Amino acid sequence: MDKNKKEKLMPVVVRISQEKKDKLKELAEKQGKTEADIIREGIERMINISMYKSDLDYISSKIKESINVDLKKFYES
Repeated sequence: MDKNKKEKLMPVVVRISQEKKDKLKELAEKQGKTEADIIREGIERMINISMYKSDLDYISSKIKESINVDLKKFYES
């Protein structure tokens, strides 16, 4: 996210185990960030990964279609 953009942030409640909460707190302290920042970054990463994977799957399917068309033409000739 562009730091210059002001987006309206919406509250979200997430329930996690005490062990994960402790790890989250430790990670935030090590990185000099808040726990909320770490959570937001994690969500953003997962969204980006999911979108990238979706795009990659689409591109891969189009390449396979193209190869199959070319192979069909080759075998029919």
